[in-house]
Amino acid sequence: MTKVFFLNKLKKDVKPSDYEKWVKERDYPVARNAKSIKTYDVYKINGAFWGDQTYDYIEVIDITDVESYAKDGETPEVKKLLEEWQEYIAECIPVHGEPV
Repeated sequence: MTKVFFLNKLKKDVKPSDYEKWVKERDYPVARNAKSIKTYDVYKINGAFWGDQTYDYIEVIDITDVESYAKDGETPEVKKLLEEWQEYIAECIPVHGEPV
């Protein structure tokens, strides 16, 4: 099973509570309805074990496959969601992989 991870850093003027409200009210309902997404959760990062905490949140998504996930990203509803997401996120590192 493929997982997608987004390491996200909020914009300086964004309150975490506002972002978390948006995740619960907009992001989860739309993203969890996509056919390629099996599970999707956003985690607030509370600290780092080594070094500085660079990112504020991590998204963990179980998907059916990369191609279907990319195709779902082209729907009008998901495109609008991504535009909204960009209002909150200053920096993001998206990666995907499979268990070893």
